[in-house]
Amino acid sequence: MSDNTSFLQSTSDLLLQLKADQVPVFGRMSAQHMVEHLVLLFKVSRGRIKAPLSVPEEQLEKRRAWLMSDKQMRPGAKMPGTGDETPLPPLRFESLSAAQKEYEKELATFYSYYEAEENKDSKEMHPMFGLLNLAEWEQFHQKHIKHHLRQFELYQ
Repeated sequence: MSDNTSFLQSTSDLLLQLKADQVPVFGRMSAQHMVEHLVLLFKVSRGRIKAPLSVPEEQLEKRRAWLMSDKQMRPGAKMPGTGDETPLPPLRFESLSAAQKEYEKELATFYSYYEAEENKDSKEMHPMFGLLNLAEWEQFHQKHIKHHLRQFELYQ
């Protein structure tokens, strides 16, 4: 089991520490928005939601080198095409608790997807990094989730 796998499998417990009214130290997302955002990215990482490449292909090598490095995402980093004026998406779940349960389900489904014989060598599109395999998606998810855990002071 890789360090990324171990970390990802521990994230549900960390996210259960979130309170619905918890204020982020950076960014605009509420606790529930953040968990729902993580759910969305797990769906992208197994091809359930298709995301087109949103950066020029000539940038992919540099972006992927950063992805595979130990560098962390900077606080306040924005998704492409969003800014402070971009409205947050409507919440999809009735509560933070429901979103946390969906997170647990999506995390398990992510691993089930790549464990299936027909998907072992699958690559799914990340809009900023291009086609990623399981190990690369794990690397992305651990960076991305740590970033959002720091947002709510659940990880240093």
